[in-house]
Amino acid sequence: MEVLKILVPTGLDKDSDKGLVRAAEYAAVFGAEIVIAHVVRYLNNFGVFMPEWIDSDKLEKHTQERAEVELARACEICAMQGVKVDSIVKYDNDIDDGIVSAAKDTGADLIVMTRHGRTAGHVVGKAPCDVLVLK
Repeated sequence: MEVLKILVPTGLDKDSDKGLVRAAEYAAVFGAEIVIAHVVRYLNNFGVFMPEWIDSDKLEKHTQERAEVELARACEICAMQGVKVDSIVKYDNDIDDGIVSAAKDTGADLIVMTRHGRTAGHVVGKAPCDVLVLK
């Protein structure tokens, strides 16, 4: 199996950092590039209507800015391991579908992700490539 590109979905939290470090180790072995993906759920898909007093544009801008800052931090974790790294933000109604879409868009050969609720199982079933789920 040739692995040239590893997709690492991240929730932009410390639990996801463990997946980044492990993926960087695999990337170093394979000589692969890492693409860190963060999926943002559309605001209108939380199962409730947003109250009128919430400025959804401002909330979306804040979410995007936070994602960019945290992705830069995540990229630094991988770069410190000496591997080539890039990042992508996807917007989708479903986190699982967003991860699968990111894998397709980036041409990932492998997805390395931490176990997070039911997401990992759904990604395994839908992914266009192999998926390594970390405990």
